[in-house]
Amino acid sequence: MPPPAVLEDFDRVVPGGAERIFAAWEGETAHRHALEKRNLLLSAVDTILGKVFAFLFVCGALGACIYTAAIGANWVAAILGSGTIASVVWAFVKQRERDD
Repeated sequence: MPPPAVLEDFDRVVPGGAERIFAAWEGETAHRHALEKRNLLLSAVDTILGKVFAFLFVCGALGACIYTAAIGANWVAAILGSGTIASVVWAFVKQRERDD
């Protein structure tokens, strides 16, 4: 915001100029706050959906691992199981690095 002396000069040149400057500033502030609120909401939804889909992926992969072990494909089950566990551990490590 300009200093009070500058606002008085604006009022002399354009009647109500200082009020218009304040109104524009308030409108811009409200707009910025609305955008920030929307971004926070979208970020929260993105985080939740990421966790839900990761959980579904892990359940599916472990289910496939159990099935392949049950039909006797032990090597395939071992690869699926270790790959699933490794991806979950990697995701937790990366998340922890980002939080630090």
